[in-house]
Amino acid sequence: MDDLKILKQQLKKEQAARREAEKRLHLIQKTQAQSEATAVTHTDETRFRRFLDSASDIIYEIDLDGRFTYANPMVVYRLGLTRPEEVLGHHYLNLVHPDDRSQVADFYAQQYHTKTFSTYQEFRLATAVSEPVWLGQNVWLAYQGDVIVGFQAIARDISKRKKMENELQAQRDFGQQIMANLGQGLTVVGADGLFEYVNPAYARMLGYTEAELLGQDPTTFTHPDDLDALLAARNQRKTGETTTYETRLVQKDGGALYALLTGVPRWVNGRSAGSVTVITDLTERKLMEQEILHARDHALELSNLKSQFVANMSHEIRTPLNGVIGMTELLAETPLDEEQLEFVEIIRTSSDALLSIINNVLDFSKISEDKLDLEMQPVNVRQVLEEAIDIVSPRVARKNVEIAYVVAYEAPIVILGDVGRLRQILVNLLSNAVKFTEAGEITISVMNHQHQDGRPQIHFAVKDTGIGIPQEAVERIFQSFSQVDASTTRKYGGTGLGLAISQHLCKKMGGQMWVESHLGEGSTFHFTIDAVTPAEYVPVSLPELPELAQQTALWDMMLPDTAVSGAEALAAPGKQQEPSSTSSARILLAEDNPINQQVALSILEHLGFQADVAANGLEVLAALERQPYDVILMDIQMPEMDGLETTRQICARLPEGKRPYIIAMTANAVKGDRERYLATGMNHYISKPVRIAAIAEALAQFMPS
Repeated sequence: MDDLKILKQQLKKEQAARREAEKRLHLIQKTQAQSEATAVTHTDETRFRRFLDSASDIIYEIDLDGRFTYANPMVVYRLGLTRPEEVLGHHYLNLVHPDDRSQVADFYAQQYHTKTFSTYQEFRLATAVSEPVWLGQNVWLAYQGDVIVGFQAIARDISKRKKMENELQAQRDFGQQIMANLGQGLTVVGADGLFEYVNPAYARMLGYTEAELLGQDPTTFTHPDDLDALLAARNQRKTGETTTYETRLVQKDGGALYALLTGVPRWVNGRSAGSVTVITDLTERKLMEQEILHARDHALELSNLKSQFVANMSHEIRTPLNGVIGMTELLAETPLDEEQLEFVEIIRTSSDALLSIINNVLDFSKISEDKLDLEMQPVNVRQVLEEAIDIVSPRVARKNVEIAYVVAYEAPIVILGDVGRLRQILVNLLSNAVKFTEAGEITISVMNHQHQDGRPQIHFAVKDTGIGIPQEAVERIFQSFSQVDASTTRKYGGTGLGLAISQHLCKKMGGQMWVESHLGEGSTFHFTIDAVTPAEYVPVSLPELPELAQQTALWDMMLPDTAVSGAEALAAPGKQQEPSSTSSARILLAEDNPINQQVALSILEHLGFQADVAANGLEVLAALERQPYDVILMDIQMPEMDGLETTRQICARLPEGKRPYIIAMTANAVKGDRERYLATGMNHYISKPVRIAAIAEALAQFMPS
């Protein structure tokens, strides 16, 4: 039972006591009147006195001077006295609390002057105890005949009730203080849906005074577009639910205030009596969210612009580089003296270095935007090792350096991973090893490994006998654009991105990369990657001769052939000649750049093919109207109609069996391009700068003979 209910019960008891006191006082007055009119027997008077003396209420009489003429024993008891004589003849104000004396004196004077027969008042007694003693008394005028001679009173101790009232009032004051000073808005709505109370904070939110809001309907101050949410919340609260929702409030000046409303239902005697709602101003947060969204959109726009810029720069650089690398390869195949061959080799090395820088910048851009993804597929570890070594072999051959690899017996041969990215890591580490090793050896070790969480992994170690790394530089060597010192770039070249990219790729593959090195004693770069064996993979024994033929093609050896015996091999050189005739395959080259046209035509001619040229997609479609073609080398970016749209048009016009074999050629190097091109109906993909071997391989897939 709460304090308010207890207080109500206490008040009911006091009201009943007051009615009883009135009856007793009437009895006293009746007895006194009888005493004056007729002689009262001694027995009756004694009985009456005993009745007054035994009463649990305080009963007293005072004359007009305010002095006690009668006081029952309860007066003596309540005041802590011992004898009635200590009260009789004394002024009543001596027994009233000093702070209440003026009020009590005015009360008696008012009753006397207005001749109000019956009154009620409350005051404190002057007692020695710390807790105040409150009396609630009924007072009547005392008459002798028609003359007022004093006052008669019956009082009751109401200290308990007053204490409870004070405590409740303190709680109300405290609550009122909280509500008035609350930073959040607070409203109380009655059963009629109108404001019964609003705190100052809510009034300030809307720009009104509290008086202007009282009695108003909350819907008046709700944004029209949010009224449904308010009405739905109101209906929910009628069922006893607490509601929380966001809305917009309409301010006095017409502005909108974003707010969070939490409404709690009020109940009286089991019936809905409105609600209490707390309002939190969300305007600043909403504005901040809008700024964040704007900043995010701006950042995305900048990121997209950056990505587009990098892609465009890559394309623009690769386009002329295609001419440099393509013509360099063709030039290397012509009769050259030693000095000319050296110059060509310098051009090829510089072109490869520039292409490597472009690729690294593209990868670094993808890493910074978290757009570098992996293409998971079965990977033959030995094959990747050999391919990586093949790529650096020309540079190794120019130095007094030996290169080899060792695969531990227990190491997995086939794993699930990204073959291109694994090869990239190995080539980066091998390239660094070759770059910084003038003499000695470079070895790759492959071992079984287990992650600390139990995942199977494979451990690669690339060890060289090169210049080594100072200990103070080891910690920063994997940072972007980092070199051991400034002279490294001047002497050996490079962007300082290779190791940073390689380390990121290792992490993407579930592993890590680290280095062990001492200045002048060489370096060992370690890295691990996850090594899950594909469940569907079944090892296949490949014939040795095709492997060797493929190996020679990777070394750019022209027109490799195979022999089943030594005698056949010795006889073969005598039979080798330039192609005696041009291939009959009908090839169309779709390329808008004149230099790239010349490069592609020269490579095709070198391989024994002739081709027609179309400068854009419209010309391609027109050429196909004139005659059929077996192969189209299709550039992606062309004016009028690009390669993708041209391919779609070809697929729409020609059935599958009558379409040419379409090979995409593009200077773009963005992940997903290959899949996108093949999805349009293309059959193969070559990235610029194109190599002789790449075109030969693409054509070989169409014409294996």
